Amino acid sequence: MRRALVIGLVLSAASYAFSQAGLLGTKPSVVTKSVPQTQGNTLGGGQVLQMIVALVIVAVVLKWVLPKVISKFSGKSSGNLSSSIRIEETAQLSTVTLHVVTVRDKTLLLSVSPQGVSCLSDLTKIEGSAPEPLAFFDFLDREIETVPA
Repeated sequence: MRRALVIGLVLSAASYAFSQAGLLGTKPSVVTKSVPQTQGNTLGGGQVLQMIVALVIVAVVLKWVLPKVISKFSGKSSGNLSSSIRIEETAQLSTVTLHVVTVRDKTLLLSVSPQGVSCLSDLTKIEGSAPEPLAFFDFLDREIETVPA
């Protein structure tokens, strides 16, 4: 979204500059009705310094000011470090986002979509339950170790 906005602003500024009577918006002379010509393609020291200062200002705005403004208006709440709610993992699936959330010693799988939030599963481990099955390669390693040489 930001990239499209920046590209749109650059294109509109460029089209405005070239829509003027001459290159870079120079207006024709009242007496001769011609556009004044520049003196070659050389840049003076003042012009280079002005361009560098402008680039630094734009870089500062993009790097530090714009993220603060966006985070202020984005509506996302910042998590409190002492909160009992933690997001363990997140996965994006087209329009649905899956979150593994830990809330007061319970682990939940939540689905967040444009239609709302729904709890898909309670992933809390129950004490005394069967151990998780071994992954294939762990099982294979264990069997290789038990085979007599």
